[in-house]
Amino acid sequence: MFTDFAAHLGDLFGRHTVNLGHRFDAADGLFGDAALVSLIERTPAHAYHVNTMDVTTHAPNTRREGTMEGLSGADALDAVRNGHIWILLQQPHRLDSHYAEVLRSIYAELALRVEGFKSFNHKMSITPMSRDRRSGSAQRLRGQLCQRSFAPSARARALAPDGKQPWALCAAGSGGRA
Repeated sequence: MFTDFAAHLGDLFGRHTVNLGHRFDAADGLFGDAALVSLIERTPAHAYHVNTMDVTTHAPNTRREGTMEGLSGADALDAVRNGHIWILLQQPHRLDSHYAEVLRSIYAELALRVEGFKSFNHKMSITPMSRDRRSGSAQRLRGQLCQRSFAPSARARALAPDGKQPWALCAAGSGGRA
């Protein structure tokens, strides 16, 4: 999964933000436009969030949540491309076994590379967003693979920024080092 997981990063993982390259791209069939359109259309309303905020001030208090009701996946992705919304698709691994395999592979590799790493209750989300999205969280997440641990004192960990893909993939689980 990871293209540059140097040995010393295993020691930092879970204690510091660790940025890693990954092998995901639009050509793999999971993160291209057609795959994202299909995923958007198959994601039930309770498993997504559509957000926007004032594009001039980017003030957090201007953030608003909406719906994709009545839109095709292509229309929703076009709206994302226009830079005014981002979509959080939760738990795509429950809709498609290919995403479940990605999630399984992420945690399997972490278990091999991070001494004492134990986790359970794995989840993921995918966030299509505009390449020029300027909100703080979207700017940090664009093209990243991030792992979030729900351990009491843990913070989100960005794992794979590369800035090329207009999406973010977050894998979340409970646990940490033994």
